[in-house]
Amino acid sequence: MPDIDGYELLAKIRSEFRQPDLPAVALTAFASPEDRQKALRAGFHAHVAKPIEVEELIAAIGATRGAA
Repeated sequence: MPDIDGYELLAKIRSEFRQPDLPAVALTAFASPEDRQKALRAGFHAHVAKPIEVEELIAAIGATRGAA
């Protein structure tokens, strides 16, 4: 994204819609264990690295059910 990163986008969406626990999955090329921890600390409920495995993405989305 040219003007904002995913962390900022998630914070902005949650703030503007007043949904602090809005479920979110980080779908990213940043795949190190440190990147995963950063995403989870930033409030993402799951971290899926590219290239994705469809089953992993589906499981990550499913795991966010009930998060909000």
